[in-house]
Amino acid sequence: MDKLLKIILVIAACSTTTYLLILGVFASPSADDFGFTAIVNNEGVWELVKTMYLTWQPRYSCFFVNGIIFKLFGYADSLWLYTIIQLIIGYISVYLLWSRITKIENKSLSVVISILLTNIGLMSLLEISTLYWLCTANYIHEIWATFLLFYFLFFCSNRMAQYIGIILCSIYLGGCAENYTPLVIISLLMIVFIRVSKDKLSYLITDKSNLLISCSVIVLLIGFMIVFYGPGNKVRILETGARGCINDFNMLMFIKTSLHATIIFSLRLLSKVWYYLCTIGISIIIGTKYFNRQISSKFMICITCVLVMIVYLSVAIGVFGTGWYVAPRAYSYMSFVLAAYFCIVGIFIGQRFKKISFVGGGLCVAITITSICYIYNELPVIKQYHDEVKCIKHQLLYLAENDFRETYRVKKIETPQWINSYSYLRNGMDFLLNRPAQFYEKYFPYEPFVVTKDTNNWRNRGIIEWCGGNFVLVGWENI
Repeated sequence: MDKLLKIILVIAACSTTTYLLILGVFASPSADDFGFTAIVNNEGVWELVKTMYLTWQPRYSCFFVNGIIFKLFGYADSLWLYTIIQLIIGYISVYLLWSRITKIENKSLSVVISILLTNIGLMSLLEISTLYWLCTANYIHEIWATFLLFYFLFFCSNRMAQYIGIILCSIYLGGCAENYTPLVIISLLMIVFIRVSKDKLSYLITDKSNLLISCSVIVLLIGFMIVFYGPGNKVRILETGARGCINDFNMLMFIKTSLHATIIFSLRLLSKVWYYLCTIGISIIIGTKYFNRQISSKFMICITCVLVMIVYLSVAIGVFGTGWYVAPRAYSYMSFVLAAYFCIVGIFIGQRFKKISFVGGGLCVAITITSICYIYNELPVIKQYHDEVKCIKHQLLYLAENDFRETYRVKKIETPQWINSYSYLRNGMDFLLNRPAQFYEKYFPYEPFVVTKDTNNWRNRGIIEWCGGNFVLVGWENI
């Protein structure tokens, strides 16, 4: 039975990886990627960081890393290599943490489970396109950086690697996203509080782990302040017309709106319940065989309360800035928070019902079938989409090579059946709630060429610079 379970886990890991890679093969730079790539190509990465910090989004560390990504992949026809790199970094970060927590003696089994859990976390993203849009790379990077930070803080045995890892991860997370950094700070402070409450207060300074955590929190807090008070925030708020509580804070209204938004957001998260069930199934196998430390009912209650708090704080931060929860891609980390929570649930169940490991095997078979069905249903559509995008790119490059100097009207992508499997899941949840379907997410973000009627729009110019042309682009809508 053990051998059969391992085979099932390997097949599930391979099928989910194949699905994510296939999407990467047919993904390409899209929308804002062209404009950012043009800035990096003409003026450099530092100029992108400076421009964004002063005029749009002060997330300095994420734009520095994203700038390098734009430099490397901004002109690619396919993001297959970018996807492979993203997945490998994710697998490594999850494995380093997962293998230390579970202490599975069979390293190959630990690797397979880490890959499978990472894939399920990515497949359960509220917007799967987040993984395949260069502009949103930081929402995935912050997840990997958090896993690595916790590994370096609590499990790394090499002192030099530990110090370097903590510094780099803290610097990156400090300046990566103003809606995420506070959650990392709060999580670390909670850990310090729990540690200190069990020991003497003096251990906060004398204990090496507590000292490292405190240093990380300081770096994170400084980075967050640099982002929070960056001039680009005011520019963006004024331009987008966001209605948050930054300038006119009302505690009662803030709490009321936050609770309302949290309920709606939680219902949206429920559309991913299938993936959470699969996570529980995998963890049941761990709980029955590979996890020696007993998880108590008291711990489960505490961790559930922590989860509720994280969901509320995640939404509340968005409400503070915009008046509602922010774009779903900004909550990519929630997929992994929930995956971690349901891992604990699965282990908790597995420890108490040793004979139900077959349930985990069955759910692994189910996620394998799910991945195969996705590939079968979606491959023809995304291939057609990719071919159409590639055709328009080649037309633009042809015009540039032949020194076309007139006006070119970019056609809107017309590939049918835009709605992907993720939207069907969310629409199904709305159907159960007796609400009309409202989600029509595409496989990849928006239109690949977001060209407007304004010929001077920075996106129009970015596409022209991308193809090296000297003509005018006109699109079909104003943004």
